[in-house]
Amino acid sequence: MTLWFCFTLSLAIWQAIFAQKTLKTLSSLNVDQAQPLEGHIRMVQMESLTMIALLLGGGVALALLIRRERRSSETLREFFATFTHEIKTSLTSLRLQVEILEDSLSQSGAGGRAERILSDLTRIDLQLDNSLQLARDAQEQLFLEDLSLRELVASLQHSFSIPIHLNRDCRIKVDRRVFESILKNIAQNAVIHGKAQNLYFESQSRSDSGNITLLIEDDGQGADLDFEKIGTLFYRPTATSKNGIGLYLVRRLAEKLGGSARFTPKSARGFRVELTVPEAGAAK
Repeated sequence: MTLWFCFTLSLAIWQAIFAQKTLKTLSSLNVDQAQPLEGHIRMVQMESLTMIALLLGGGVALALLIRRERRSSETLREFFATFTHEIKTSLTSLRLQVEILEDSLSQSGAGGRAERILSDLTRIDLQLDNSLQLARDAQEQLFLEDLSLRELVASLQHSFSIPIHLNRDCRIKVDRRVFESILKNIAQNAVIHGKAQNLYFESQSRSDSGNITLLIEDDGQGADLDFEKIGTLFYRPTATSKNGIGLYLVRRLAEKLGGSARFTPKSARGFRVELTVPEAGAAK
């Protein structure tokens, strides 16, 4: 916006100077027409000053409106982040209470109801987290840590009831909150849409790039999908899909961490995600 304003204002000033010099030159060459040309010179001066004043006024007004809009957007983002944090804290407390209740109900054979409540709580928590990730600024600072993949997968197992298998542990350098959001969305997609019974993690080091590739597969029902469009916002690959935000965030957050995410079919049943993230201690 600043470059456009400076360029437009400079062009208007140059046009005004050029027009006045042209008329003055004509005036000096044709003395008989000097008096009429002086009137034209004054008219050009007034029109040029008016145009420059309008450009200045419009530019300043536009800058003030943009500044006010940014402040309003920042205030809304801060409110949403605070509101989401408070809701997630309450959900965590509620989850603990339901887990205690589940232990009591399982003894009487009614533990299935508590499991359904825990599943709904996991889904609500993930939806809040996705909304918060969408509202965050793309330039938000990341807090990169040297983390164990096995530890992150273990925390994922706590939120989802399906078995999660990992071939080997490795160290990755990621933002814990962002990476956990990626894993939760992949697991949610496998459980809800794929009806998967197992989730498999296979880590593969890539010494040439300093990254680690994680092949994340499930044994769900799979589908004949357009894998070029999967991960696009508001793309619904199946009739039961919602708005595509989950897999869109997987791709966006992976790129934010300095990696990538690709969605590919499996030869048999299921769904595969090729997730590339920086390896801890790798030279960049």
